[in-house]
This record gives sequence, C-alpha cells and structure tokens, in this order.
Amino acid sequence: MAGLLVTPADGVPRVAAPGVKAIANISIPVSNQDAGKDFYVGKLGFQVIADQPNPPGRPGRWLQLSPPGGGTTVVLATWWDTMPAGSSRGLGITTDDCAGTVAALRAAGVKVTDCVQSPPGPIAYFSDPDGNQWEMVQPVTP
Repeated sequence: MAGLLVTPADGVPRVAAPGVKAIANISIPVSNQDAGKDFYVGKLGFQVIADQPNPPGRPGRWLQLSPPGGGTTVVLATWWDTMPAGSSRGLGITTDDCAGTVAALRAAGVKVTDCVQSPPGPIAYFSDPDGNQWEMVQPVTP
C-alpha cells in the first residue's frame, strides 16, 4: 500500500509511510559499552532503559539509554562494522541553560566549548570518550 500524500508547511507534497510516528533510538558507536555507560549516565545524567544480552551472533549487549527529559533514546553499539567507535557527528541534545550546563559538564570533567550564538540559539559542542561529537543547544523561544 502506498503511503498517504501529505503537504507540510513548505507546500512540497511527500509520501508518508503509514504507521511511522517517531524516531525511537539512535545507535552511538562505542569501543567499550561500560565506559560509554559511565559517561552518558555519570556525566550527562542519562538513565538506563535496557541493559541485556544481544541475540547470539551479535557482540556486546543491548544498552539503551534515555536523556533526562525523555524522547529519543540512544543505544551504545559495538557491532556495526561500518560505524566505528567515535564516528558519529551532528548528534544533538537540548538544554534550558547553555552556559549553566556547560559549567556543570566542565565540573564533571567533560571537555566542552563555550556557548556561541547560532540560528537555533546558544550552542556548545562536546564529544564522548570515543569521539562521537555532540551539540547542545538552548532553543530560542519566539
């Protein structure tokens, strides 16, 4: 069955896949799941949603984390041959206070840039221990 034709605000018609609702999770390639868990839980405040063995034939375990505000989760993955540890770029999280969150991350030992002004709002950049690069934005409300 073909998807429904939708016309978003930009007026360009698109075909929508029936039943697609949201992005559930994003795989973050790490070299060591325990070290990744220590960083995301201990320094960023993420919560463990699942930590269980992977099916036979897939290395590591299913380690799924959620940011403190919920939403899309991350899976710390060691099994993608085409996605080596540290290869993710452009991952984004939001904050209500860029400068305050930068200070808290620095106090926790995270190397993070100062906030700079950008179109979506003040933004800072940091990486996890493997080098996966994140941006943290404080969205501007109209």
